[in-house]
Amino acid sequence: IVFCPFVIPLVVLTIVEADNNDILGIPVVAFAEILAFVCSVVLFATTENDRPPRYKMIFLPIAFVMAIAWIYIIASELVALLSSLGLILHIPDDVMGLTVLAWGNSVGDMVSDVVIAKQGFPSMALAATFGGPLFNLFLGLGIPLVLVNAKDYPCPYPADMTSTVKIALTFLITGLLTSLVVCWWNGFSFPRLYSAFLFTWYITYTVIAVLDVTGVLPW
Repeated sequence: IVFCPFVIPLVVLTIVEADNNDILGIPVVAFAEILAFVCSVVLFATTENDRPPRYKMIFLPIAFVMAIAWIYIIASELVALLSSLGLILHIPDDVMGLTVLAWGNSVGDMVSDVVIAKQGFPSMALAATFGGPLFNLFLGLGIPLVLVNAKDYPCPYPADMTSTVKIALTFLITGLLTSLVVCWWNGFSFPRLYSAFLFTWYITYTVIAVLDVTGVLPW
């Protein structure tokens, strides 16, 4: 715990890409590490082995932010690794995003939802199934767009409505509407046959999207 203040400035400065900046000719990392050293000394002097310090509640938001920061760094390295692998194997970035990256981003949520459902909390698992993508769409997409638009203001961020995006939106909206109708029609329960339909629907989407990205489809 004492050495955590040394790591926090390095992680934050790396994320904001300010680790190479300087103040009055002195690297900003040096100022950050001096402040981190002071915090470490205070933390070491006020912490005992048998009980936590009085200001332990301050560690909770810091730990939350650091967890997100580490996830961001690992995800960035994963994307860079997959992009390099795609370049080596001559695989388009869109295909990598539709398959390997999408699966890697969703396997953790799928496993946790299955475990929660098997423990006897199907409603919680169902809510998490929709809550996770909503979080990614609203915050995972919203925050970067706010930062980009604030940086390039007043020029808006250009977004091309490609055929891949149109295909994804079509399958997504159709799947959500189908789930709503089936759930309502069966008394807010999902029959076993509908799960087979969802698997088939996703496989169909993946095949069509990959064929579109690779230029096989004529449109």
